[in-house]
Amino acid sequence: IQLGAILAVVVLYFKKLWPFCADNGRDSGFSRHFRWPVVRLWCKIIVACVPAAVLGLLLDDWLDAHLYNSITVALMLIIYGIAFILIERRPRVPTTTKLSRITYKQSLLVFSWLVLALIPCTSRSGSPIIGGLLFCMRRPASSLFPFFLALPFLSGSFFLSLVSSWPMS
Repeated sequence: IQLGAILAVVVLYFKKLWPFCADNGRDSGFSRHFRWPVVRLWCKIIVACVPAAVLGLLLDDWLDAHLYNSITVALMLIIYGIAFILIERRPRVPTTTKLSRITYKQSLLVFSWLVLALIPCTSRSGSPIIGGLLFCMRRPASSLFPFFLALPFLSGSFFLSLVSSWPMS
């Protein structure tokens, strides 16, 4: 499932995620081969991934042992449902309108909401969308950024589950 989600985001948003550009047959120097706004976006994504990677690796077994139960699932569904209703009803003036305008601080704050997705039945896109809306992003930016943030998060989770399920000889 995670590999499918990763491929869907990459295929759908390839042009927005690919940081390299063609030089159209002329060699114009190394720095001309990069789309710098995309490179900066990837830097923000990488900086924001560190907290979830560390917490995910440290708490994986504990989360499995203590939070995979019906009470947690029911509570998280209720909590996120109420959170979306309350956030949509509050008056706000979004200051960040485009992905290129997201700051490193905002990316860390939004990704801190993605850390909550380590809890079972927490939406991997819903929790950072809530964070983006809380931290003054417009809906398009707060909806798209979590999909980009989820790429390393899902990739790490995919490879971790692949390695753990690999038959040992």
